[in-house]
Amino acid sequence: MYDLLMLPQCKGNNHWVLLVASVMSRTVTIYDSLSGNNKALFDLFRQFMCQRAQVVKDGLEKFSSEFKAPPCNKQRHGNSCGVFALMTAKCLVMKKHPTML
Repeated sequence: MYDLLMLPQCKGNNHWVLLVASVMSRTVTIYDSLSGNNKALFDLFRQFMCQRAQVVKDGLEKFSSEFKAPPCNKQRHGNSCGVFALMTAKCLVMKKHPTML
């Protein structure tokens, strides 16, 4: 069984963030190199998981309603958000703090 679902998400066709759902702790965290407002994305993910649960009965629909947006590295250029999202995912896979980029 896996613990983390890592979903790079494109917001508004021009900005990438990383949504990370922990299966074990049932938490959802969004890493954004621009510190944007990602509450709508969080709500959409929770809604999707509830709808998915109607088809796939694996208990993954019950995620915390607490929205988490921890500090992460910030991009300095307008077009490096995708790299930040993927490097954050790499840090998490390697069990390093995302600010260790």
